Formats: sequence, structure tokens, C-alpha cells
Amino acid sequence: MARYFGTDGIRGIAGVDLTAEFSFHLGEAVGELIRQKRWQKKIIIGRDSRISGPMIESALTAGLMASGIDVFVIGIAPTPVIAYLTKYLSFPLGCVISASHNPIEDNGIKFFDSRGMKIDDALQDKIEALLKPGAFSHPKLSGMQIGARHEWSTRVDEYVRFLSDIGQDNLSGMKIVLDAAYGAGYAIGPSIFRLLGAMVTPLNSIADGERINVDCGATNIKMCRDVVMKSGSVMGIALDGDADRAILVDEKGNMIDGDQMLAMWGIHLLKKGALPDKSIVGTVLSNKGLEVALEQAGGKLHRAPVGDKYVLQEMLSSGSRIGGEQSGHLIFLEHHTTGDGILTAIMVGILMRETGMKLSELGAMMKRFPQVQLNITVRDKKAALEDKSINSGIETLSIEIEKIKGRLLVRPSGTESVIRIMTEAPEESEARRMAEQAIALFKKHSENGIVTEI
Repeated sequence: MARYFGTDGIRGIAGVDLTAEFSFHLGEAVGELIRQKRWQKKIIIGRDSRISGPMIESALTAGLMASGIDVFVIGIAPTPVIAYLTKYLSFPLGCVISASHNPIEDNGIKFFDSRGMKIDDALQDKIEALLKPGAFSHPKLSGMQIGARHEWSTRVDEYVRFLSDIGQDNLSGMKIVLDAAYGAGYAIGPSIFRLLGAMVTPLNSIADGERINVDCGATNIKMCRDVVMKSGSVMGIALDGDADRAILVDEKGNMIDGDQMLAMWGIHLLKKGALPDKSIVGTVLSNKGLEVALEQAGGKLHRAPVGDKYVLQEMLSSGSRIGGEQSGHLIFLEHHTTGDGILTAIMVGILMRETGMKLSELGAMMKRFPQVQLNITVRDKKAALEDKSINSGIETLSIEIEKIKGRLLVRPSGTESVIRIMTEAPEESEARRMAEQAIALFKKHSENGIVTEI
């Protein structure tokens, strides 16, 4: 059986991997799951603006309705909106059709449970099993047994009120730039910040599925940076396609990433004695500078696997209040259960107002360590990572780089036959030297067929 779910739901090229036929069968499988679990026969669905969204939404909805499930369609809306409404309106499942920051030709499907959290691996495995041909008897429903479709775009207003209550008047008078990346935050983003009293310069704030993420938004902040500098704004906010993450730009034009936002909020709460367990959660890719900044303030960093789903799991396990990824997926568990780019920007605005500090000053709370990333193509990722000689060499390098307060991370790619090497050190030259030595360890074993090319 093919494996469809990855670290953030199902992803693929629309029309090639994510076809209308597959989407219909996925709808049938999810409908069967709902029946087997004896959940209420309803689901809420939203999507980003990419051009393949309506095709996938229609096919998925048809499969669900054919299985007797009522489908409540929100239309174009950020991922965190669907997560919130799934919980707030007591739906057993929520669904988002989006490929987030991926190129236009891609799309994806991810699910949230009744708690507003991404479904766990066990539930994904159950859906995978139901997608197998002959896994269950498809019901032949007719008349009133067939599920109904409901248009629910106005329910987004409930999420607007939710965020407005959090922000209140803390952003009043702030001059900001908001780049919506032609994606799901195109309308709701500017509306919320204006409600909070901010003076908003919107960028790429139309739903354009042919330009989503193209040279804009969180994947390319140049446009946002330029407008911040020209307009004299105090903050630039660059969302990705489904608005579940944000990269910020300070008043000097510097990028503020997720690690820096975690540092500024973590240190602020440590000073107030309001950070549970004196810890926050990052990932294995979080910059070493975040760890050092927290330690100097009397706190600590827990590292989770890559993916905000795993960040949340570690937060629930450790009791941490804040967690996130360098890419700008931040979770403020006091308010929400998933990454939310608009909420993240609101929280940073609140922090600016509460501390009286400029965004550049808050960002400077963490000194980012130089980071070097190199890849090496291998024939067998598992064999390469389990090779005793390679492991011994990697362990020696890890000890050496830790002596200079650096870090070495060796991990397999989730989608390619590639081993990824990442090093961090106080000096870039040291980080590069260590990364190249790690690559050399793999090269030495090319005669065993472990490495195929460099």
C-alpha cells in the first residue's frame, strides 16, 4: 500500500498525485472512518487560493457526501481558521486543502481532530488502511441518506472576533506592512489588523491561485522588506500560502524568524516568572542561538522533530506554553492549538507595546549562530545512517563541535534519497569545516555503495 501522509498531511502535484479520483476515494475513506468511529456525520473544509483547490474540494466533498457525511464548506480561509472552528463548533474532523508554502502546481490535504489539533499518526494510519482497495464495503446511499453540502463562508467572522479579543487595542496606531502571498490570508489578514487599530499597507492581498507564494510572502520577503523601509513601518508581516506561519521584518529591514520570536517571548515570560517549567519547544532545526539565549535567561529549550504537529506533542508532554519552528510556525497554546501567522504577528505586536521596545531590539535578544547545510545523495538512507564507521565519525565530530558551543545534526530527507548535514557554530568557518568533514565521512564509504553521487 502506498504511503500518502507525510509530516504535514498529504502533499503532491495536483492532477498527478492529487487527482480528482484520489480525492473522491479519500473522501469515501474518511467518511467510512467517521461511520466506524460513530462520530457525528459532519466535517468542515477550507482551502487556500491555488487553482487546483476547487477541483480537489469538489471531489473530496463528493466522496464524503456519497458516504453520508454533511460537508460544511468555508471556502478560502487560513489553516488556523479551520482548526479553530473544528474545535469551537464541535466537529469531529476539519480538513484543509493547501500545500502551504509549496509551488503553485502542488496541493495538499490535512485533517484536524475535534481538539483543533492535527490528527495523530494512528488516525492517519487508519485512513491509509481504508484507502486500500477492498478495505470496506462502500454504502449505496440514496435520497436523504446522502450527505448535504453547506456554504459556511460567513463563519470566518467568528475567528476574526476570536483574534480581535486577543489583540484588543494593543496594535492601535502601529504602521505595518502585510504580505498575504496571494493566499488564504488575503482578506482576513488586513481586516483583523485594521480592526486592531493598525495602519495597514497590504501587499499581494488578492486570492490569486496563479501567483500564490511566487516571489512573495514568507518564502521571499524582499518585497515586504522594501515596502517596510520605504513606508517607515514598524513591522512587516509575510504570510505563507495558508497563513499558518509568518516571517517578520523589523523597522530596519532585518528578517525576524520563528526562532527569534520564540526567544523574545520566552525571555519576556522568564523575566515575569510566567513560563511554565522555564521552557519552550523548538525543533531539531532550531538555531543554537535560541538555546543559548534561553539558557542565559535561566530557561531551556526542548527539541521536537520537524513539524508543528510534533512541536505541539512535545508542548503537551513538557507543559510548555510556547513552541514553534524557525520557519515561522508558532503555537501560543494559551490561545490556539496550531501554527497561526496572523496570531503570531499579533502576539509580537502585543510584546512591542507591552515592553516599549522596537522589533529590532526584541529580535536582538537572540544572536543567530551561523548555520551551514550540505546534502549528500545516498543509495540507502537507512544503511548510511546505521553504518558503524560513519556513526563513530559523526559522534567524534559532534563532541568536537559541542566544545565550541556548536551543534551537528545529521538526518535523512523525508522525500529524497539524501542525507542532510547541518552544522552551527559561533563562527561560520567552523560550521563549514565541520559540515565538510561530515560529508567526507560519507564519501569515504562510497565504495560500499552507500553513496551514489555528491
